[in-house]
Amino acid sequence: MISAFRNAAQHGLGRGELLATGIYVALVTTAAGLTVAIPTLLIYYFFVGRIESMADEIEHISNEFLDQCYEEPVGGTDGYHHRPTGEEKTGEWINPASDAGVQGVT
Repeated sequence: MISAFRNAAQHGLGRGELLATGIYVALVTTAAGLTVAIPTLLIYYFFVGRIESMADEIEHISNEFLDQCYEEPVGGTDGYHHRPTGEEKTGEWINPASDAGVQGVT
């Protein structure tokens, strides 16, 4: 477009082919830019979506892990299964995987 208006300024508006040539060049470069920009933008949003879904999955797994780490013990008021007198407290904890339906964790 700059070239088209420079030619129009130098030669006047009576020569339409000079103006048309500049406009043609501007349209071709605009089309080339859009041909590169649109697929790049689509790929960008594809990867942003993948990264966000992975971050959500990591957050979900981390929260489940922390929930399992801080599960309350099973049993009486002191948090342990009560054993007959003479046996040592073992501090058995519940298996949160069996309660939460998580598979593959034992």
